[in-house]
Amino acid sequence: SRYVRRSPTTWSLGVLAAFCLTTSVQASRITVSNKYLIASFPDLQQVNYIRVPDPTWRPLILAGLLRPKAIAVDANNMRLFLVDEMAMHVVWYSLMRLDSGLLMTDGRPHMVTSTIIARNIAVDDLGAVFVAGRYDPGPPVVPIEAVFKFSASHISQSALPNFIPIPTIAWDAQDASGGGPATAQLIAANTVVVDSLNVYWGNSNRVSAEGASVVRAALHAAPETPEDFVWVLANNVDKVDALVLTSSDVYYAANGKVYGVPKRKTNEMCTGNGGSCPEVVKKKDNDPTALKVSAMAWDGEGTVFVADRGAGSIYGFSCGSLNMHLLEQVTESPGIFGMTLFVPISAAARLAGRATHGVLLGAVVALTGLGRAVS
Repeated sequence: SRYVRRSPTTWSLGVLAAFCLTTSVQASRITVSNKYLIASFPDLQQVNYIRVPDPTWRPLILAGLLRPKAIAVDANNMRLFLVDEMAMHVVWYSLMRLDSGLLMTDGRPHMVTSTIIARNIAVDDLGAVFVAGRYDPGPPVVPIEAVFKFSASHISQSALPNFIPIPTIAWDAQDASGGGPATAQLIAANTVVVDSLNVYWGNSNRVSAEGASVVRAALHAAPETPEDFVWVLANNVDKVDALVLTSSDVYYAANGKVYGVPKRKTNEMCTGNGGSCPEVVKKKDNDPTALKVSAMAWDGEGTVFVADRGAGSIYGFSCGSLNMHLLEQVTESPGIFGMTLFVPISAAARLAGRATHGVLLGAVVALTGLGRAVS
């Protein structure tokens, strides 16, 4: 039988900090080099990429997909993850960068899960995968809405024959609200992103004006009072379409607009446009089309990229502040949906990173905590 049980979580003794270059970059001067935007095109059943700033699309995955949607990349382990909505599964491919600068995969999908109806995915620095969605393996198991986590070790083992990764529940509605449905902060999470300390999600079904739109929660929380480790960042929209982090801020898209809030904001309700959840982008005056954002990605420096499914374009804007910024077109992208940014890491840097992670993991204190294995 399938059941849900408590399992240990851990506190890391080391903190892996990520720093953003918040130098303001004029939108008209976006010149990122040696960086790739990888995107899904559901109607074409393809995944393609560009090498920024070159706007030319090149093929990456042309076969074996039914309706690819959300995507994420693990640069440390060279894995590309994607949600195939019609096939109802999450898979990953080995990603390779050739000496010519071209990208390719090994063409072999490795199963992450087929029991979670996934809406979005994210990968942390260690290679663990977070999935926003609905766990629904079928009767007699009751479906669960949550942000799920697949450990880095399980993802690595998923390349082995017949190995099926087992998810844990990182956060669900009960833990996020202290058991009170009236204050639930996780309601059908539609987007998810993660940094070294926290996981962030955007809800798709806010039930009231007091309900949360964007939430930050600790990766590890005390099991007795998990609700003390959840902070509402925004409550001004019913459905969040896309979410992206920089080192200091959270940007989220909804209702044809992009808003921004500080990452460290704590339970302050929005006071309307121009208040604590301001709009941060606009199109050029001669562009009459409304934004229909399906994904966003940060370049690790001064630019956030925006996938506009309505206009069939990718735009960029400066992320140096939460002021209003002008969108500048990066490339045309008819039919785009998911998008992620890939920055190649040298083999030496990957080995150094793994050694550092090994030292940190050797100094971890185990606690009986929030994570619950789904089996």
